[in-house]
Amino acid sequence: MEMDLQYFAEDTAEPTKEPEKLEFTHEELEAKINSEYDRRMQKQQAKFDEQLKQAREEGLTEGQKRAKMSAKEKEDEAQKEREAALSKREAELNKRELTANTVDLLSQKGLPKGLADSLVELGDADKISEVVETLQKSTEQKVNEQVKERMRQDPPANGSSTLDSENDPFKQIINSYTK
Repeated sequence: MEMDLQYFAEDTAEPTKEPEKLEFTHEELEAKINSEYDRRMQKQQAKFDEQLKQAREEGLTEGQKRAKMSAKEKEDEAQKEREAALSKREAELNKRELTANTVDLLSQKGLPKGLADSLVELGDADKISEVVETLQKSTEQKVNEQVKERMRQDPPANGSSTLDSENDPFKQIINSYTK
């Protein structure tokens, strides 16, 4: 038989007042939404204008700097920019390759692939493989310990199970016939 126990419980809480409902006409609601939209748009526009102003100033100073340079200096500056872009791209490719190798290594060792991003931050493939080996060994060790713990059995509660004791019923029967 099911009973509604809450029916018998005492009501100790004060009755809660429902929050007052705000009622707006369609025009009032639309005006509030539009004013919030306008406020946010003005904020974004100010932010964009500031970024644009900063970019113009940077471009202007860079242009003035280049105007003062000789042809040789301009060529050297362009070469430096190309080398910087090339080294950045090479670093990205190396990181991508290292990430792929790390994911493969983790999957081979049976470890979660989610560790790859944090391991790639080490930056060296040898260090990563050492860390993965250490992780695998410690994980296996912990798993083995837990398996042993769960498989461990307590000794029987009724004492020794050998049949050579004095209280052995079979031995008592045999002794009764041999007398």
